[in-house]
Formats: sequence, structure tokens, C-alpha cells
Amino acid sequence: MSSFYFQPPDLAEFPRRSYRRFMETTIGNLFADISPIASEFNPRFELSFVGQDGKVHWRFEDYAHDSGYPTTSEQARKTNMTHTRRLQMEVWLRDLQTNELRKSTAYMGDVPVITDRGTFVINGSERVVLGQLVRAPGVYFQQNSSMIYKGLILAETGAPVSMELDLETGTGKTSRAKCRIKLPKRGWVTATTVLTAMGVDPAELEKRIGSLLQRNRIEWKQITQAEATSVVGRAWKPDGGGGSGAGQTALKELTDKRRYSMGSLGRRRFNEKLHLEETNTQMSAEDLLTAVEYLLGLPLGMGKTDNIDSLENRHLRGIGEVLTRAVRPALAQMTRSIRTRLELFEEDEIGSPNDFIDTRPFINAINKFFSGNPLVQYLDQQNPLSELSHRRRITSFGPGGIDPNAAPTEMRDVHPSQIGRVCLVESPEGKNCGMVSYLATFCRIDDDGFMTVPYRRVVGGRVTDEVCYLTPADDKKYTLAPPDTKQENGMVVGQVEARRGESFFLVAPEEVDMVGIAPQGFLSVGSGLIPFLEHDDTGRALMGGGMMRQTLPLVRAERPRVGTGMEKVVARSSGHSIVARRAGTVTKVTGTEIMVQQAGGESRWYPLIRYDRTNQNTILDQRPIVREGDKIEAGQIIADGPGIDQGELSLGRNVLVAFMPWNGYNYEDAIIVRQGFIRDQKLTHIEIEKHSSSVHQTLRGPEILTPELPNITSKDLEHLDERGVAKIGSYVNPG
Repeated sequence: MSSFYFQPPDLAEFPRRSYRRFMETTIGNLFADISPIASEFNPRFELSFVGQDGKVHWRFEDYAHDSGYPTTSEQARKTNMTHTRRLQMEVWLRDLQTNELRKSTAYMGDVPVITDRGTFVINGSERVVLGQLVRAPGVYFQQNSSMIYKGLILAETGAPVSMELDLETGTGKTSRAKCRIKLPKRGWVTATTVLTAMGVDPAELEKRIGSLLQRNRIEWKQITQAEATSVVGRAWKPDGGGGSGAGQTALKELTDKRRYSMGSLGRRRFNEKLHLEETNTQMSAEDLLTAVEYLLGLPLGMGKTDNIDSLENRHLRGIGEVLTRAVRPALAQMTRSIRTRLELFEEDEIGSPNDFIDTRPFINAINKFFSGNPLVQYLDQQNPLSELSHRRRITSFGPGGIDPNAAPTEMRDVHPSQIGRVCLVESPEGKNCGMVSYLATFCRIDDDGFMTVPYRRVVGGRVTDEVCYLTPADDKKYTLAPPDTKQENGMVVGQVEARRGESFFLVAPEEVDMVGIAPQGFLSVGSGLIPFLEHDDTGRALMGGGMMRQTLPLVRAERPRVGTGMEKVVARSSGHSIVARRAGTVTKVTGTEIMVQQAGGESRWYPLIRYDRTNQNTILDQRPIVREGDKIEAGQIIADGPGIDQGELSLGRNVLVAFMPWNGYNYEDAIIVRQGFIRDQKLTHIEIEKHSSSVHQTLRGPEILTPELPNITSKDLEHLDERGVAKIGSYVNPG
């Protein structure tokens, strides 16, 4: 019997980690990138967000309890407001003539707060930000046909750079083969011309790629750097206008840190692919020359092309990365506004830095992101499972992603790199098939956004307790065996069906490097709740997972008699059950609160949410499952949420089903239930609807609410109060 135990990860950890990185690090980097700000026409003043120590200083402040703004997510839900914190940032203004320095603290705006469940409360409703699966920054090479090879350089910030090698020789003696480059916002230009314009010496070009050009029958001639820059400048003008000035502007798109940046991930992947040791995140002439050299070598058997459908080349953008892309253009707009104010400042004495700052673009970008971005969606709160699945949903669509109408079939297909990282069962049917998916249960996202999956290391056929998280790139380095590999006394026995990268084969136990941990870890949360899933048709299992997400939480939840073990994991990760923070003794239990005396002697208060409304009008209600005097452990569930019974997800009822015809009443999809099933409220649920009416200010004063309705008897109005609103406790009929 193995003593190995693997704790399933926190299923809502990635969005919290991504947003925390944005709040603690990224904000400072964004404001450091735009500092200092000075005017070209009035260079007397310089404004900067970077302090004397070379760092950006900012802090977040909570609103006071008596300010009228919510201080908790529960308050924000009840008052239909947004739960935010105030962003305060130090700003420095320097008079370059007198070298005088002024410092002030500027209020930059309100930034939403993330909840423990990885969601945001915006205008009283909970919203979730989907993870976006996109191509990671770096350099990629593809072979479109036997004669055409393409390269693509993707950056974290800035437009992509395309390369093309066309070996079409034509019918005459003169070769028509060409190697060309397309810079951002420009047309196609010969690769040697672009490299010459970037400062590469023609002799260096001849030495590095001369023989490759000759072997590919590509003709080129040496020109000066000034001539090459003029050619690049004319490349985007249909009338042939432009010159060296326009060419320098085009090349500046790649070297200016405010316009172009590969990022640390892009630079690292670029170096690994082309065997470089550069550290600068902007593109250099050496980078482009090495990329062209690699492209020219592909038809000659040197190098290899990339599979863009592999998760090795795709990473997940979390809330922090997506929000950064939305805020960056707003900061550029704010920089222009500050520069304009500096130009117009004509006072003799230095003013306050706050006089020059216009924070509206920054805060408008954040508000627009949370209210209108396609990746920000209303949280599906039908039941705890639907909520958890929505938070773990990932998509390839959205700003900077794939166009839904242009997504190829190859991109939608299942790829071996998705095993253990993306659920291979659950994906929507229809136009979103394969483009919207769900993270596997044990999948963990690393700091670069790549999906990692846990494996146990195997040494000489013996399975150890060492757990390794493998990225998609690591799949090619190890021989991986599935979790249900036959073992005896910790030793792998018999022939093993293993894989390495995209290859599947049979190996001996001694050749296995890693073995999976649990079959449930290879599925999503919804699929992992289906018992005996391995016997089901994939399409039917997909429908079963979708139906469970549509289930309404019952008034009396009942634990399933047949489960998979995932019920407790879902109940704990849903965020609707109350989990004890520390061990202690329960001292007080009521319908609205639980008091626990912890080991240190201090008491901790756990408030319960009662009869609250969700986004889908279902009920959000927490019920205590402990009694006074009970000893509890840290991490123990002490109160059940909706659709949860004794700390386990309970979406339905255990019922006795008989298959028999009965006068045709159960023909096809119809079913018959006994009368006691209805009488005992076995399938009853509570729905909470919210109705509101607008009161307008008119020229004759505000509108008033009144119970005096014409042509309606007083008996039909007796359930209304003096304002014309239904009294609490009134029974109302539909309509």
C-alpha cells in the first residue's frame, strides 16, 4: 500500500497571483516606463514618477467605514457598488533651471479589489476575467509549402515582424527567389536591405548569409546604409514618397523601449531558439540577422519548424497581463496630456506636480476594461460547480487573440501537449469548439503563463514520491507513463504505454522517467465529477458535464452515494463553504455567525451569508455544520454553501429509478415521478428575483410612488404598502 498523498491545488489561485503581481510590480514598471516626462518646446520642467532612489512608490488605501463606499465585497454586492481601493502615487517635479525639486502624493483613481475566489464585484455583480490562451512572445518558423518558408517575431509590446523566404525560381535563367521582411506598419522589403539599414556591414552580411543566399539562388547587391534606409522609408508609401527620415522612424519602432519590447519571456525564448545571449528586450540588428540566417537554413536541412498548435508555444494571459495591455495605451495618452500642460506652464515659480497630472485616461481605461472587455464576464453562479468551472475557463478569443471567424480546424483539434493541462472532454459544441476549454484539475500555471502538470519521478523502474511539474517543452525530454500504469510494491511492471512529446510507444519499465499522479487530474473539475467516466462516450460525457453546471441548488441538499472524490475539492474551492483558518474550539453557533476560540486564546468570528441573491437569481445561503464544543482543524469546512452537504458538492438527489412503460406517458424523453417526490419537496429550490423601478426628476418635481391605481379594486391592492410597493411576506402570483 502506497503512502503517497497529493493535495489537489487551490483551483482559484492563478487569477489571484496574476492580479497581485499587477498590483505589486507591474504598476510600478508601467509608470517607470513613461518617466521622465518633459516638453520639447518648454524644456524647463520635468515630471517623473520615479523617486530619488530610482524606484516608483505607490500604495493602496481602503476607504473609511463611514465614507459611504463599500469596504468588503459583501457590502458592494448589497449596495450595488464596486469594491475598490484608492491608488496613491508619489510624483516628482523638477525645475531644470534652478534644480528645485517638488514632491507630492497624487490620487490616481480607484482600482477594483479581487476576492478570495478570484472574482471582482463591479456595480454589485460578481465578474470573472477569463484566461486568454495566446501565442507566447518569441520567434516562430513555418513551412507553408515546399517553396515558401515563413518566420514571425512576436513581442510582448509592439507589432509583429514577419519574414518570408520564397524559393520560386521562375521559368527563365534569372532566379525569382527572394527573402524579405515586413516591419511594423510597412510593406515588404528585401531582408539584406533592412539589415543594412539597421547598421549591419555588407561584409558581415556576405560572411554570415552570403553562402546561404547563393545556395537558395537569391540575388542581392550591396548598398550603403543611407540608401537602404531610404528604401525602407519608401516601402510604406504607395506613391513612392518618403525617404531616410521615414526609414529611421520605421526602425525606431523596434529599438524604442516605449514602443517595442520582447519582455523577459520573449527575450529568453528568442535566445533559446537562436542560441543567442542577448539581454536587451528591444530588437537589435544581431537578432534580426540571426533570425534571417535561421530562415535561410531551413530549406537546406538546418534548423526545424515550429508547431504553433502545441501548448509549448502558447501561454496563458492572466488578469494582470490582460489589464496591462488595456492600461498601456491610456498611459501614453496621459503622457501626452502631461507634456501639453508642461508646455503651457508659464509661471515663474515651480508649481505642484498634481497641477500637471490628468488621471482620467488611466482610470477610464480600468473602468472600461472591467465593464466592456470581452474577457470580463458576469460570473455564472447557477451552482458552485458552474461558478468554479467559469473561473477555470480559458479562451483563445478576445483582444489580441484569434478571430472567431478565422480559427482554423488544426487549432481546434486535440494536441498531445494538452494531456493533463486542458480537459480533453469538456469544450463547447458549435463555433467555439476547441477554442474555449477548461483547465485540468491538477494543472498549475507558472509565472510565465505556461501550463504545468505534476508527475512522479521514476528511477530504475521504482516510483518515487518526488513530484515534478513539467511544462509542455519538458514533455520532449522525458518518457511519460499514464497514472493508471500497473505497479506492484512501488515498481512499474509489464510493458508500459508511454509517450515522449507527440510520440506514443511501448517501453520497458526501466525506460520510464515519469508517471502521472491521478486520472482525475487529467480532466476538468466538471468531468472529474462523473463516476465511471472511462466507460462513457466522449460526447455524452461532455453533455453530462454541461447539465451539472445547469443544476439548481436544492433546499435540502443530499450527498451522492456514488462519487469520485472530487466533491470535497469542488466544495472547498468554490468559495461558498466557510473554511476554518486555524484550529480551535467552537464557542457559539447561530444562523448568522460562528465563533471559534483558537489555540492562542483569541476568538475568530465567521459571519454567514443568508438568503443572498446570485447573478442567476439562485440563492446563496450558508448553513453551519458544527456544534458548540466541537474541536475543529485548520482547513476544515464549518459551514455549507448552496448545493453542498457536509462539505461535499451535492447537486441532485439519490433517487430510485425504474425502467418500465406506463400507458405511453414516459414515451421518449418524458418521465413519471411519484406524488410523494413532489410533496416531500425533494426537488424544490428557491429563486430570488430583483425588481426595480426608476423614479425620474421632472419639471414639476420628482415622481412619487403611490398605491392608488385606477380601475383596480382595493382587495387587489391590499398587499401594497403606502408607497405602492409589495409588503414583506406577501404572496404574489406571476404577472
